[in-house]
Amino acid sequence: MKTRLAVIGPSSTHVDRFIGLVIDFYDEVIYIGEKELETEHKIKQYIINFRSKNIFSLLKNRKKLAEILANERPGLVHIQQINRVAFIAKGVLKKLNINYVVTAWGSDVLLIPNKNWIYKKMTQSVLNSAAAITVDSAEMIQTVRQLTKNPTISIVFFGIKPIGNHPKEKLIFSNRALYPIYRIENIITEFSEFYKNHSDFSLVIAGTGPEEPKLKSLVKELKLDDSVDFVGWLKEDQNNNYYKRALIYVSLPISDGTSVSLLEAMSAGCIPVVANLAVSHEWIETNRNGIIKNDQENSFELAIQLDQDLVANINSKIICDRATSEIASQKLREIHLKLIND
Repeated sequence: MKTRLAVIGPSSTHVDRFIGLVIDFYDEVIYIGEKELETEHKIKQYIINFRSKNIFSLLKNRKKLAEILANERPGLVHIQQINRVAFIAKGVLKKLNINYVVTAWGSDVLLIPNKNWIYKKMTQSVLNSAAAITVDSAEMIQTVRQLTKNPTISIVFFGIKPIGNHPKEKLIFSNRALYPIYRIENIITEFSEFYKNHSDFSLVIAGTGPEEPKLKSLVKELKLDDSVDFVGWLKEDQNNNYYKRALIYVSLPISDGTSVSLLEAMSAGCIPVVANLAVSHEWIETNRNGIIKNDQENSFELAIQLDQDLVANINSKIICDRATSEIASQKLREIHLKLIND
């Protein structure tokens, strides 16, 4: 399959990962976003800002998007995340008669449409016009089916390269962004209780975000300065190093799709501690291959009672069977090829 693909989405490691899954299918891949995408892939990039509240600026940039797509004339467009950019692009693509696939990320279908009827209508509009929809959990399929009658929904994970089990340290690792949705404050509070009986453990918090000053103040207030380390935004090799070292990986968001970081942690032999969300039950059976948090017991206490090698073996098989880059790439190829041939 050789033609041109346009990818529209946020400047994110997820988008870069996605491009890596499909780039070999195409003669050229074009990225269109509001910020430059940091990537090692050889792609053409167009930057358009749709954040302005000025209607004339928005119309001007919508016209710019239309001109880019008309000139490049991609054989297919793949939109990552359903947001205002996706909604604007949908209208342009419909007018140009260009098919698009849309990938929902999680909160864009699980939370945002519930905020008000405008967001819901925008989300439904993007879903209704898509030639194909991809999601990364069974929960999201059910939610999307409540938003649209569009039948072309498939589960496709971003896919990972398994890291492998390594000798572990008494280290707990969190690498979700420092935003309220990821409840890092809860992780710190739970660690502080755990630390009273396990002062040889440490907590590493990666990521950046507006909650950072508040979270650092909480760590100081709890007198955990020597045991909690904020390490900022990590590159892939740095992330992998912490996965290799960490006995426990923790992620407690309010809402989520299938998290790439959870899959990576599972592949690295970490014991996952995850929020009690529907998607968590698709990957983790509590007290078998990880811990799904409940309100009664300390999740870290439960995690250290598990056999790490047994957990690692179970999770390695799960990842190899369901969530490798090769599996994801093949599924995307089938979806794209069908649409281009049609």
